[in-house]
Formats: sequence, C-alpha cells, structure tokens
Amino acid sequence: MAAPNYYMNIYVSIIGLSGAGGFFAKEFARYAASLKDDETFLKLLLFDPEDVGQEDITKSVFLPQDVGWNRAAVLSGALRKAYPSITCIKGIARNFSEFETSSVKKLLSDNYYELEKDIYFLFDFTCVKKQEQAVKKFWEGCKSCVTAIYRRNSISVASKISSLVIANFDKVPVGKSRDSLSKMLCVSRICLAFMVQFLSGGNISFDDIYFDGRFGVSLGRRPAEVLDTAITFAKKTDSWLIVCVGAGGTGGNFTKELPHIMLGNENVSLLIIDGDRVEEKNLKRQPYGEQDIQQNKADILCADLKTDYPMLSERIFSYPRYLDTAGDLSEAVMSCGENYDHMLLVGGVDNHAARRVMESFHNLYDSSVYIDAANEWSEGQTIISVRMDGKEISPVRSFYYPDVLTDASPSASERSCGAINESSPQHICTNLCSAQMILSVVEPLIMDGKVHGGIVYFDTFSQFSRFQPLKAEDMV
Repeated sequence: MAAPNYYMNIYVSIIGLSGAGGFFAKEFARYAASLKDDETFLKLLLFDPEDVGQEDITKSVFLPQDVGWNRAAVLSGALRKAYPSITCIKGIARNFSEFETSSVKKLLSDNYYELEKDIYFLFDFTCVKKQEQAVKKFWEGCKSCVTAIYRRNSISVASKISSLVIANFDKVPVGKSRDSLSKMLCVSRICLAFMVQFLSGGNISFDDIYFDGRFGVSLGRRPAEVLDTAITFAKKTDSWLIVCVGAGGTGGNFTKELPHIMLGNENVSLLIIDGDRVEEKNLKRQPYGEQDIQQNKADILCADLKTDYPMLSERIFSYPRYLDTAGDLSEAVMSCGENYDHMLLVGGVDNHAARRVMESFHNLYDSSVYIDAANEWSEGQTIISVRMDGKEISPVRSFYYPDVLTDASPSASERSCGAINESSPQHICTNLCSAQMILSVVEPLIMDGKVHGGIVYFDTFSQFSRFQPLKAEDMV
C-alpha cells in the first residue's frame, strides 16, 4: 500500500525508551524508512535521561554493549545509521517534563516545525505522572497534536487536528500482567499499527482496545472471559532447543527478539532453519539489510545475532537448507547436540509442504510443543499444538485446516526464489504481530513451563485477536 502525499511535516516524539518505547522507536523507524515518499517528512525525537541498564537488555531493544550509555543517544545513533533516509532522528537526554511548551516548540522550529501546518504525535511510555501532565499540557497548547500515554494497565489517547477535537483521552484497559517481553512488544505493535493507519490513509481510530492477557484483544468491547487452560508441560529448570523453521517476515522477526529472553535463561538454545536467500523485496518487512541480499537468511540472521549477543554464540545455530522430509528436520536438530530436555518447534513458513514435514516431526515425539504461524496481508492464525506422554493434548494445523494434508503445491525446494518471495505478501505490522503472538507462547513456556494449547485468530489493523483453547476432549 503506497503512502499518500503529505504537504506537512509529521513529528513523532517517544518519551521513555525502556521496554515498549524502545521497541516502538525501532520498528516505527524501520517502517517509516520503507515509505520512501518525498512528500512525507517524518521526524523522530527520542526523549530519555537514563542510561541503559541490565534490565533493558532483557525487556527492551538494547544490546549488552549499550549498558552505561544514554538510552536516547544510543538508540538515535543506531537508527540514524540504519535509516539515513529519515530526515531527522534526534536523541534528547532529558525528561520531556523539564521542557516548557514554548521550549519544545523552539526545539521543533529549529527542525522546520510549522505550527499551523504540521502534526505532532507524542507517545509517553514512562508511566510517570509528571511526564503525563507535561504531555497533556503540551497537547492543550498545540494546534494539531495526537498524544498516547501508556500506563501499567491502560493507553490513553487524545487528538486535536487544527481546532477540531476528535477525542478526549479515551481510556484503553489492558488488563493486569507482568511487564514481560511479549507485553512490551504487544504495546509497541499496537502503537505502530496506529501510526501505519494514519500514514497510509490519514485515519485515526479511538475505539477502546481491551486485553485479556492471553492473546485476546477486541475493539470496543471486553473479550469474553476465558477459563485458565494452561498446561504444565515442563519444569522451570529444564533446557530447551527452540527450532525456528522459516526466517522470513514472521520467523525472522521472532528470532531477532528471542535473545532478550535467552539472556535471562541460560538453558535455552536456538536453531534457525531456512534455505531461502534474501532478496531486495524482503527488506521492507524482514529483518535484513541491503548488504544481506543473495545471502542465506538462516546464516545471516544467525551471524547477526552472534555479533549482537556474543555471549550467546555457543547457543545459536543455523541450518541453511530447505526441509523435504521429517528426516531432514531430525538431521538439523541433531547438528545442535542432544543435551536438551525439550524441543520447541516454531513454524514461520508459507507453504503446506513444509507444514506437513513439521507435523510429522512433531508426532515423532512423545512430548512436544509445535507453534505454527500463518498470515496474509493483515490477518492470520497462530496454532499451539501440544503432545504429552505420547498423547495429543492439543491438535496441529491440519485438524483446523485439512487442506494442509491435501494441498499439492510444490515445496520451497521445488520453487524458484522469485516465486517464493512473490507468494502471500504481508504487511510488516502483520509480521510483527504474528511474531509477537509466538513470543507470547514461548516466554511463559520456557520461563515457567506452562503452555496454552489452541488457536489464536488475529487481524492487525482492526486491533482484534481471540484465543480459542482446544484440548483432546474437544476434538471428538
């Protein structure tokens, strides 16, 4: 979808870069750089007075080598280097609350801000009352401004376009849950979808968004209560080999965030499998750069993760081949050694031939968890399949979609790279949403040993997702 022409500057300020704020800044910059629209003048300002701490490594976007450096300076520098096409990216090592409205406007005018013409988006991720008051005061003094304030259990939005007030701090309950990595990513991708809707069509939605804490999100109404269906699958101290088949839009975005969890659990290793090579058309929605073109996705992603997280280098593996049989997958797993209590299979592929291979492999194990993701332009499903003690506790994708078993389309190894990359295009937000759904399953499983079997349906731009639990007794 091409972005419309704008005859104004669009300013996006992000206050607080630990947790969701850092993830949002990174992914928004990636999306903004992909627009390549000369009439869209995007400027990104990052506010944070704090230095990167150890907690930021597991709950935000920062790397171990960033510890001790100012968050705003580190992230703005990294984004400027990664996305030079964005007109202005600045890091400001101060609290937004330290500025008077007049001094903020002075800061903006120094970057060509025009009060009557431009629009300002202000995202506050700090959960600090003083910051919230400063944001509201700034909103009151602006002609065209949209603010979004994230709290521990809500996101509040206010918008003013010229003299028209569209909405006044609609409260968006989020539910109670710990500040896990998957929650931070969820908040980030909701804010990203909000911005994408505006940039692609000028739309701003203010319907309430409700969360139930377990995948379920609905627009304008609370989701139905879901009984706790968690299965205790493993011990907290058990070791895991996470096998991600497919390093494209979903698998690639999932694996690039997984090291934040691995740093907090030394019993987790990662194997990335993909026979595909990076093409230019992949760059908008997959975690690769121009320097990676024509190189194998699994190898490149593995090498990048080892560079960013050298302390994990002995726990990250790649297998740069397509899978035609369950034996191929067994061979890949065996290449990582055998010292694991459990194997967790994650599917991020776009063809049923590969899914048949993964289902066959999953069924070889007495106890196994298999998470399979599939999505189109904006919607998709994540299926969580569980086997325990030789019994199927929650079914595989072919139970829900029998065409997985009958589809005669060629496997990835039988298709050309061009044909593979032309199939089933998705939006970057959809890929991120799908990856975040997988992380929402993986994090509690490897940290607490618990998993919910069933299917998650989602639509990125309608801010909808619903979890439907399914156990063996429901399959009759």
